[in-house]
Amino acid sequence: MNRIRRGAQVLAGAGTELKELAADALANNDWDAVATLAGWARQMGTVLREAGVDLPEPTPDASSPVTTAHDHGGGDFAQSMSHRARQPRREPVGVEKTAKHQTRERAKERQRKSTNGSGRPTTRKDYPKFAREKDALIKVGWSKKGRKEYEHRAPKHLLDLLTSSVQHLAVNGARFTVEQLLPLADPEDETETPSYQTYLCIAWLREHNLLEQHGRQGYSVPHVADLGSRVETAWNATALRG
Repeated sequence: MNRIRRGAQVLAGAGTELKELAADALANNDWDAVATLAGWARQMGTVLREAGVDLPEPTPDASSPVTTAHDHGGGDFAQSMSHRARQPRREPVGVEKTAKHQTRERAKERQRKSTNGSGRPTTRKDYPKFAREKDALIKVGWSKKGRKEYEHRAPKHLLDLLTSSVQHLAVNGARFTVEQLLPLADPEDETETPSYQTYLCIAWLREHNLLEQHGRQGYSVPHVADLGSRVETAWNATALRG
């Protein structure tokens, strides 16, 4: 056997290994490797054809996804692999079904979170909502910009302090503004409390009809003498978390 024919056999054997590597890359969706290996196989096929070498066809392997190769250096195989590598990637049927199912479930979850249980979209009219957790008053609001709920909290002793301040300002039906209540100092450490906590407590008092609003003129308190006891009744009636 002359040296050129032996060299051609070496190339043909390498071409077979390239096909096997490309088949493995194809099975694992490694498209970069498929394209690279196909390019090498094409170059090898060109070398063999230019050398005018006519070798017997290899026996196709029925278990291989590349049994349609017809040239000894991989010319047809390279074209086939390059074509398949350029095709849009498609997930296996099972994976497609799973992805679609997950997408539908996420859409349902978003719909559930954005509705109030009635099946209609949640709007700002459904808020605020109030709850209590241990010694904290919780206000749940709706962010129009973020399209999601947010929470503010105020300690119960701040509500009690606010109630006491309101009772002093609202004697004999007098009206008062929130600005007259600010700033409130936390009696536990004498630090100034955040203003949003004061507004939270005001909103809760209004929710339970313990305050009457008069536009920009402020608020008044019906039956101010027993405001403290009515606040405690409303507190116990507020939904308890945990």
